[in-house]
Amino acid sequence: MSYRAMDEVYELDISDGYAKFVLLTIAKHVDDNHQGWPSADRISKLTGISRTTVFKKIKWLGENGYLGKDRRWTQDGRPTSNLYTVFSSARGGRKGCARRTPVVRETHSNRSVNISSNISSEKHEDKLIDWSELGREVIKKERERWTTKVE
Repeated sequence: MSYRAMDEVYELDISDGYAKFVLLTIAKHVDDNHQGWPSADRISKLTGISRTTVFKKIKWLGENGYLGKDRRWTQDGRPTSNLYTVFSSARGGRKGCARRTPVVRETHSNRSVNISSNISSEKHEDKLIDWSELGREVIKKERERWTTKVE
C-alpha cells in the first residue's frame, strides 16, 4: 500500500468524483513505483461502483493522463489483471504530457515479476524509441509460438 500515492491523488484536481475515487482505490494498491494490479472486481467491491463504471473511469483516467494501463498475460497466453501506473502531480500528472512508462514484465502462473519498472522512451540519434511497440511484438511472437506448439 502506498500512502504517498494516495496522498498525491488526493491533491489532484479531478472534478469527476467517481474517477478520483477509482484512482484513489488503485493508488491504495500500488507499490513504491506507483504500480499495482487490482482487478476491476476488487475496485468495484471497494468503491461500490459498478464494473462498467469502473472501466469507463479507468479509460477516462488514462485518456486524461492520470493513469497508465498495460495489459498482462500469463505464460500460456491468457490475459490476467492489468498493470496500472498512477501518474500524480509530483510525477507529471498534468493533462497533455506524455507520461506512459512501459514496463517489461515476465509473467508467472499467478504472480508477476518486475524485470524493469523504470524503462522509459529514450532518445537515440534524435529517434524516439517506442518500447510499448516492441513489447507488443514480443507478445505477438510468444502467442504464435504457443499456438504452434498446441497444434
